[in-house]
Amino acid sequence: MTSHNSENSLRADELMRDASAAIKLASALAAWERTFDAIGNIVTIMDGNFKIIRANKAAHCTLGAEPGSLIGQYCYQAFADLPTPCEGCPGTNTLEYGRVSSAEIHHGKLGKTFLITTSPLADEKGEFTRIAHIAKDITEKLTMERRLLQAQKMAAIGNLAGGIAHDFNNILTAIGGYVQLILLKSGNDQRISQDADQVRAAIKRATDLVSQLLTFSRQTEHPKKSIQVAPVVQEALKLLRASIPASIELRQSLDSAAIILGDPTQLHQVVMNLATNASHSMLEGGGTLGVSLREIAIEEYERRPQLTMLPTGRYLCLEVSDTGCGMTQEIVGKIFEPYFTTKEIDQGTGLGLSVAHGIVSSHGGTINVYSEPGQGTTFQVYLPIVDREPDPVAEPAVGAAMWGGSEQILLVDDEESIAELGREVLTFYGYRVTVRCNGVQGLESFRKDPDRYDLVITDLTMPAMNGLRLAAAVKALRPRTPVILCSGHSEITSKARAEAQGIDLYLQKPLDMTELVQAVRGVLDRTV
Repeated sequence: MTSHNSENSLRADELMRDASAAIKLASALAAWERTFDAIGNIVTIMDGNFKIIRANKAAHCTLGAEPGSLIGQYCYQAFADLPTPCEGCPGTNTLEYGRVSSAEIHHGKLGKTFLITTSPLADEKGEFTRIAHIAKDITEKLTMERRLLQAQKMAAIGNLAGGIAHDFNNILTAIGGYVQLILLKSGNDQRISQDADQVRAAIKRATDLVSQLLTFSRQTEHPKKSIQVAPVVQEALKLLRASIPASIELRQSLDSAAIILGDPTQLHQVVMNLATNASHSMLEGGGTLGVSLREIAIEEYERRPQLTMLPTGRYLCLEVSDTGCGMTQEIVGKIFEPYFTTKEIDQGTGLGLSVAHGIVSSHGGTINVYSEPGQGTTFQVYLPIVDREPDPVAEPAVGAAMWGGSEQILLVDDEESIAELGREVLTFYGYRVTVRCNGVQGLESFRKDPDRYDLVITDLTMPAMNGLRLAAAVKALRPRTPVILCSGHSEITSKARAEAQGIDLYLQKPLDMTELVQAVRGVLDRTV
């Protein structure tokens, strides 16, 4: 009897141990399942044919699938609707060589790019017949990297553009100045006048091109004021409506009265560029061009992937959309590069969007673009809103009369052709002009007889002594002597900073000789 009871007791102990082990196993399995489902990245276990054996919660959520419904499906079918494994799939290498492998795969079905990592899993016999497949969504990371690369590229090209602009503006000043001088000396010769007009038109186009380069590189400053954007957009669309075919429907929603700090001329240029590009994409088949304004608030707790480069705050969103041909992601990645264009030869310079990008960036905003081939394109421009009243609209300036004079002028410019041109033009109008080709020589001449000179005109960028230093020395010797500072391009100063440092007038090259003579007379008259 005792032996029988002992056997029963042993069996009971075994059953309890088995039950305890089963409970522990079930608990461990449940914990593993919870851990598996808690992983934020997509995790699947697949057999040697890429058939899904297990899939975590993130996999089902990302694919919009019901829990458990992915089991038994092939990976490439579930993720990409493909009949065979994705091109470049790292799982192929893992199965063949039994090692960890990774690759970036873009899934058009999801519109996302994933970093795929596959690892071999051994079965009970130690053979690698299964793989662990982990997919991390890196779409936002790649977007940020592209934006950073784009910003670095724009900065590098901008520095180059600025240097070219300085030299080019000097050349244009000389060409334009001598054309004007020829006209002054030729009297009323109609043939010379007509030829000169063609040259001046070419100079104007070249000047506009330089201005676009500097705007794109954000190396030129434009005065900004408090403005409502809606009237600027309305004016641009009014001009555009007359030039687009009737097959394109123009829809606009411009109810916002938000105020931004900006340059209306530059914003008009942005709207015209975006809307014109949109209309060009629909020239053949027609479509709808939509332009809208709306206000949004960017808060820290709800950062949107496409707006992570903007500080929190209130923004005005200008949206320009079309139902045209759309673009591939490869083209979208290049559209803001200078001189990149999809248009035919002679139909575009490729500067439009790069200039628009520079303008928006200089206003503290950003541009986002969304496009798919055959699905149209949407540009969204975000501009920071300010809490202030709009500045009054200035009345058109009345053209000033141009007078000559007999005052003594010291003209300093390291470009000999420009210095001599200035001497000849100013002498033509009766002024007495002394020319020096660098700041050191100019200061020596002024120091010898400060009372001799009624005005100093100096270039800004010169070797040894730049125009700002020369102006400061002139003012120290004779404070009432007016100084006109000229610049083709510079990171050293701007009009506002120059005038704050005592400069009487700041002129931007290329100089129009008529404007120069008017400016000289105006400054001299103010200091009498």
